[in-house]
Amino acid sequence: MPAFLALVLILAVLRNSGVYENSILLGFGNLVLTGGGSAAVAWLLWRAFLAQGNPGMLLLGCGAAAWGASGLASLVGGYGPNVLITVHNLAILLSALFQLGGALYPPGAPGVPPERRPGLVAAGAAAVAFGIGLVVVATLQGATVPFFIPGEGGTLIRQMVLIAAMGALAITAVAVGRPGFGDGSPFSAWYGLAVWMVLIGLLGILLQRQAATWLGWVGRVAQFLGGAFLLLAALSADAEAPRLPTRGLPSLYRYGVACVAVAAAFALHLPFGFELETGIALMLFIPAPGLSALYGGLGPGLAATLASAILANYFWMGPRGFTLPRTSEGLALAVFVLSCLTLVLATTALQQAHARAAKAEADSREAAERARGEAALRETVRQLTRTNRELELFAYVASHDLQEPLRMVRAYVGRLEHCLGADLDGRARQYLTIVQEAAGTLSVLIEDLLAYARLGWQVTETAPVDLGVCAARALRGLEAQVEAAGARVELDALPRASGDAALLTQVFHNLLANALKFRKGPGPRIRVGARAGAVFVQDDGIGLDPAHAERIFEVFQRLHPRERFPGSGIGLSLCKKIVEGHGGRIWVESAPGEGATFFFQLPGPEDPA
Repeated sequence: MPAFLALVLILAVLRNSGVYENSILLGFGNLVLTGGGSAAVAWLLWRAFLAQGNPGMLLLGCGAAAWGASGLASLVGGYGPNVLITVHNLAILLSALFQLGGALYPPGAPGVPPERRPGLVAAGAAAVAFGIGLVVVATLQGATVPFFIPGEGGTLIRQMVLIAAMGALAITAVAVGRPGFGDGSPFSAWYGLAVWMVLIGLLGILLQRQAATWLGWVGRVAQFLGGAFLLLAALSADAEAPRLPTRGLPSLYRYGVACVAVAAAFALHLPFGFELETGIALMLFIPAPGLSALYGGLGPGLAATLASAILANYFWMGPRGFTLPRTSEGLALAVFVLSCLTLVLATTALQQAHARAAKAEADSREAAERARGEAALRETVRQLTRTNRELELFAYVASHDLQEPLRMVRAYVGRLEHCLGADLDGRARQYLTIVQEAAGTLSVLIEDLLAYARLGWQVTETAPVDLGVCAARALRGLEAQVEAAGARVELDALPRASGDAALLTQVFHNLLANALKFRKGPGPRIRVGARAGAVFVQDDGIGLDPAHAERIFEVFQRLHPRERFPGSGIGLSLCKKIVEGHGGRIWVESAPGEGATFFFQLPGPEDPA
């Protein structure tokens, strides 16, 4: 970029008056580089607007489209340099104003609602077409003032137009590089460089006094390089910039793009008629295969190449129709086909490389996130394991340390009764009895609390268990209580489950003990069975209010005073912890005075716990 700026200034000082004309180079630069690069970037920016809703993207896309249209003015022949320069300069000004508006639009501003975005893209494209068409018609009709006088250079109006366009482009280039616009992405870097090159090219055109001088050609080449940088911006678009839509699109869409591209290239020929030279006619078709490969992939690119070659042969090679071209025309056609194939293959290779790089980056990012998540999970498990061990140790030590004073209290109360038995009156004996019972209650409470604390939240070692065996084993452990209460217990056939037999026996033990404890009177009836995949323990005792159906499973929650029904208030909470640790659930159905039925469900022998 500095080299071109220096070359422009040197040629301007030397006032070199050499003239050079090359319609092929001019057509290639304006069509392939300026036109192709601008079309690709306009498409990408409009797609970004459809995805993100930022109006700045829409305006930048309109500016890129007008930029590409400005290059087509140099292909119109027979109107003189003033017409070409006027159309080109006014189109450049229109492009610069669009780009200035897009670059200055705040990136963090509220976006456009999704339902309005397609209509705005169509309106923007129509505005560009209308603006360029108005400039062309007005210039051809002589409605504009002269912009260029051979031998004297640009008029004052023309210089003001170019200076205004250059100022707008300079602000755009600076704004594109600011933080928050592209955040250093390759797309924004190439786009900013393209704007700077066009600005330098306009400076060279501004200083020339004669059309097609070396100074003017340096300006043209700088603009062509700006178009090339736009192509690079399109091809380097990453995940943060607008994405190239090749993979995952329906075939109808991809080949439809090829048809539209070839039709547009054919339409470009129509203003010039069917008398174009073979080289120019072929060059006008070159963007079609490139754009088809860019947005459709290999197949649409090859189809566009074949269609372009057929149309060129039919209309612009020898007599109209399908004929064998002459040697020179055949060579030009072969060069055209080879060039298009090279362009299509290179574009497809770049697309595939970009897709592989994007996939590798996404896989790497996903693997890194997964590794971080696994490391965090391992650390959490390690901390929880350490905490559980510390809690178990604390519970064991606390229970041991608490049991020792209790044993001493009970021992010394017994010694007092033994030593002072004859001297104790009724009230003293009552006090000693209360102390002894309280110490016993506290001892049971500590033992139950220790059992609850030492039980893990999840059972890790499971095996197929016959629940009937567990219930029978729990019932044998309560034979004395059953006999004392005169209870009749029915034990139905129970299913098998997956779990820890000792813990499940504890569940039956606690539920049967509760059924015996909360009886109405002598001779209670208790039934253990299974229903609808759940095991139940049913009694005909005092029952409970359904409002307390959840509360009774909490630690230390009691519905009755200890004097009437002794206990620690941990038995049902222990049952809940064991059942939920097996991956099951427990609940109660009851009503006051009508008994209670406790249900619990467990995974089967083949089900995961």
